[in-house]
Amino acid sequence: MNGNYQRLSDAIDRLENLSMILTMPLPATKHVEQLRAAMPGLIKDFKAGYIEATGEDPWQNWKEKSQ
Repeated sequence: MNGNYQRLSDAIDRLENLSMILTMPLPATKHVEQLRAAMPGLIKDFKAGYIEATGEDPWQNWKEKSQ
């Protein structure tokens, strides 16, 4: 696999694992805790993977405006 897509592939795998966990009979609070813990890292990796694959950072303007 092209190195540029490895981060995206890994993030997709983690997202798929999270979706599988949601089918387990656990209290809703446990599911929410897991999603809250995982989402920031997934978002970071999806954005970084997109930037690596395309060479574009559509979030750059937003970052600059928020600082």
